[in-house]
Amino acid sequence: HAAPPRPPAVTGGAWPSESVRWLVDIEWPSGAETLRAKYEPNGPRRRKSRPCSRVFVQQISDPSHPACGQCGLFAAVTLAFGARVCDYVGQVFLPPPPDAEEVGGAEVEDNAGGTRLPVSDYELDFGEQSELSLDAAHAGNEGRFVNDFRNTGKAPNVEFTLRRDRKGALRQGIVVCAKGGVAAGHELLVSYGKPYWRSRVGSLDAFVTRRPESHEPSRSAFQGPSGACILPSTFF
Repeated sequence: HAAPPRPPAVTGGAWPSESVRWLVDIEWPSGAETLRAKYEPNGPRRRKSRPCSRVFVQQISDPSHPACGQCGLFAAVTLAFGARVCDYVGQVFLPPPPDAEEVGGAEVEDNAGGTRLPVSDYELDFGEQSELSLDAAHAGNEGRFVNDFRNTGKAPNVEFTLRRDRKGALRQGIVVCAKGGVAAGHELLVSYGKPYWRSRVGSLDAFVTRRPESHEPSRSAFQGPSGACILPSTFF
């Protein structure tokens, strides 16, 4: 068996290698061949097992940052407005059966069928009808470290955007939405969306204590991990 790909280096920290496998491509479950053929009509691309050159992962040391002590995703090069930063890579999961129940808040997973209840903090809607989920909790790439902008004092400068690659495969891209682009060394920040935070903290009025000094949303909507489009006026 070939050795697993070595995960990217983390500035000031380390990749959570024991708990998170590094992936270079989306991982599909068994039993999802029909859906996979729909979303990868020409088969998967052969992707090189190397980190993305446009980003780097760094442990955050700023005590005023809400993710201090955790990792964030940063631009390794200057990125222009509309540029694709990288794809959000993880494991594809099918929707849970209608009669599934969550027991004690625990995650329920079926590795063979690729179904489980959506309790992950790293989950994005996936598929043209959001009928799937893409989860990087246990396996993913650098994109899993992109933080939400709330309480950082900065506006979101990237957004999640579904795209088709050159072989026609559906991908969840991370794209620059800041009109002025993103300078090398700056943190990449996204909007996770109101539903994400309301399900975790309740009222956003009490949760948001630090707002961006100024922000100029460059597009009409941003898509959070919940899959909902968040209008600029409803960022908070």
